[in-house]
Amino acid sequence: NFCVDASHPGMNNRNFTYSSGPAIRHVMEMTTPVTRRGVIPGGQSERPIDPHYKDQALLYAENKAPVIPYVTADVLAKPGRTLMDFAP
Repeated sequence: NFCVDASHPGMNNRNFTYSSGPAIRHVMEMTTPVTRRGVIPGGQSERPIDPHYKDQALLYAENKAPVIPYVTADVLAKPGRTLMDFAP
């Protein structure tokens, strides 16, 4: 009943309700520089009318995950990205 990519169907095999499951697939490749990949099962939004509600579902189902910028230079290299520094 338990595996990495499946939701937990309950403690007995007759309970088909969704009670828990994966929130994100996050993979860090220990290379130099580090490569980070991630995908959300479904999408980023919880609102069904939002275009990001299910935009990652196919990636998740196909066991694919896009590269996500990890180091500051990679984040800032993306168009439209800015760095916000929060300090106490």
